[in-house]
Amino acid sequence: MHGQVKTDKSAAVREKEKKQKDAKLKVYREGMTQIFERRRSGMKDWETMRFVGDVLSTNPDVYTLWNIRKEVLLQMIDDKSIDEPVKVGEGELRLTEICLKVNPKSYGAWHHRCWILEHFPELDLKRELALCNKYLKLDARNFHCWDYRRFITSKLGLSPEEELSYTMQKIEEDFSNYSSWHYRSKLLPLIHSDPAGIRPIKEEIHLRELDLVQNAAFTDPNDQSAWFYLRWLLGRLEPKLEIVMSFVCKEQSKMYIVFNTDASPSDSSIDVVSEHSGKWTTVNSLRDSSLWVSDLKTNSTEYNIKVTISNETENVSLKADAGFVWFRKPQFDPDVSPKLKALLVEQLETCNQLLELEPESKWPLLTSVVFMKAIDTNQYREEIIERLRSLMKYDKYRSSYYADTLSKFLIEEEFKSNELPTGSFSLKNLGLTSLYYTQYLARAERLDLSHNNLQRSLTKLQFAVNCSTLILDDNDLTSLQNIPSLPQLISLSVANNRLQTAEEILKCIDKLPSLQKINVAGNPFVEDDAAKQEFEKELKSLRPTLEITVD
Repeated sequence: MHGQVKTDKSAAVREKEKKQKDAKLKVYREGMTQIFERRRSGMKDWETMRFVGDVLSTNPDVYTLWNIRKEVLLQMIDDKSIDEPVKVGEGELRLTEICLKVNPKSYGAWHHRCWILEHFPELDLKRELALCNKYLKLDARNFHCWDYRRFITSKLGLSPEEELSYTMQKIEEDFSNYSSWHYRSKLLPLIHSDPAGIRPIKEEIHLRELDLVQNAAFTDPNDQSAWFYLRWLLGRLEPKLEIVMSFVCKEQSKMYIVFNTDASPSDSSIDVVSEHSGKWTTVNSLRDSSLWVSDLKTNSTEYNIKVTISNETENVSLKADAGFVWFRKPQFDPDVSPKLKALLVEQLETCNQLLELEPESKWPLLTSVVFMKAIDTNQYREEIIERLRSLMKYDKYRSSYYADTLSKFLIEEEFKSNELPTGSFSLKNLGLTSLYYTQYLARAERLDLSHNNLQRSLTKLQFAVNCSTLILDDNDLTSLQNIPSLPQLISLSVANNRLQTAEEILKCIDKLPSLQKINVAGNPFVEDDAAKQEFEKELKSLRPTLEITVD
């Protein structure tokens, strides 16, 4: 019991417990030996079932035994040797109930119940639903039982509306019932999908659910169940696939198209047609990518592309006076209606009141950020940054997540406030820990990413296919192993990082065939004069004309 002082067990008690444990282990080993001997002998009979049942009733998590039990039953079904299937099926369900008393969250026992109902369809499904209700009264958070309940309701053909009503009943019993909130998030889109395809559910229901979950979340600010549901409500659906950029690079004799998310050239729902292009492929040779490329077949003053996605067609024109570039400015946050905005402002104020009482409370801090992003990022830009930094300080175990979330927000703000990055584009001095939306950098010629912390994000530069100058100074880099192939890169600066050996540079040279200038000053491996000279000598042997800066 909680609060009771633990006392040391006497030697006699410990000896008694040891003997009991040894006796159980002996029975278990003898049972397993008999089971596997019978299995090797091909004895798929009721005696084998008895041995298996005896062991499982005290050790329900031996998954192999459940599989042996299924083997025997399948053999009996094939042989048509089961005279009373209902009786056999009910016996199997009783065995799993015994096992669930030993471990209510036994994967094997719950899975066996599903398997039995699939193979013995005569069994009473309504009884199973009642059993779920019984178990969920004992432990409303038993996710195995919730999964089993979904399995049963699908077989019974219960409507999503009936199940939604059940989740409301469980939530009214306990606001902290995470499984009920989660199930609700799965049911509501089936009943009340958003016609606009932006939010998880249509606005009328969305407003009602926000009001419901507000009462739960602010009743106990430290309970995560309702806060997770609130985050789901404030989220948006995956944006529909669309083309966001296209351009021609005549120096490379290539045509590019950029999507807002990854897509596959082999996807039959996507059709890209242009008399000027050849076959479309991904730039990184993966099946899916947000950047596609094609060889340019003709030289022209205007290039037309017809892009069809799921029967919706967009005609793109790349003209000489526009630099052969077409671009759609990204929208990272969907518009909100006046009604929704008013409710979000009200709930943000409630969050702020909670934070006045508990300024280090994680959930109100994090949710307030989501509220502010949904209401107006321009109005709340500084508060969003400040609160994400507070979360990094107060919730250290998840500080990397908050740092990446802040990086994503800052990059979104840069893309919103700047024109299409075709020439020089800078994300320097932002303290970024990760890169996002790098497909929008495909046309940029000069990228300044200095004074960040991007050692985990070098691979994301694979979309910088037009980049000729890349600045990665002061990024705490310890390796260049993950730098991608950048065929157009002429100048690379990795000054003031933590590169320990010349090998880090030498290994990436082959990925940069056009490189003419490199700056490695301020790295540990060039602090020693002898090492510096050896590096220059070795690099010159690979690229005699390469201009090297080491000081």
